[in-house]
Amino acid sequence: MAENKQKILIIDDEDDIRLFLGTKLQRAGYETSEAPDGREGLRHFYNDRPDLVVLDVAMPEMDGWQVLERIREISRVPVLMLSAAAQERDKIRGLTGGADDYVTKPFSGDEFLARVSAVLRRTTGAERSGATIFTRIPTSALIFQNTRFWSGARRSHSVLQNSVFLAC
Repeated sequence: MAENKQKILIIDDEDDIRLFLGTKLQRAGYETSEAPDGREGLRHFYNDRPDLVVLDVAMPEMDGWQVLERIREISRVPVLMLSAAAQERDKIRGLTGGADDYVTKPFSGDEFLARVSAVLRRTTGAERSGATIFTRIPTSALIFQNTRFWSGARRSHSVLQNSVFLAC
């Protein structure tokens, strides 16, 4: 049964935060691994292949923004960012930079678990079932059953009985 647990990597330079999040996640049935900085976090990411990364923004040496950028270069694994920066521009930077959620400190353990569950439900559940795949469509005209869709924006498509549907 342990092999079926979803793996979550926690990258945060604060020992207390890592302990708190790790305990909450393990009690909720997740398998966790932890890293105290961005470089170590990337090593864990490459070796452990987590289902979700919980990533602090403000860390010494390699901050969360740099780690997120490196992760997005090679993977679509969901990333939930943590930060004490609650300004709108920081949240927008995280979400447009590839984070799947952005949680501001302080937060409750229950809210955190709800957000983890929601991110995993939206991302890994769809990928496993094959229901919806999000992709960037090249800027060109696509032709499906004699209908043209001009693209260049993010679209989702589902394949069902040899038909392709695009949702804007």
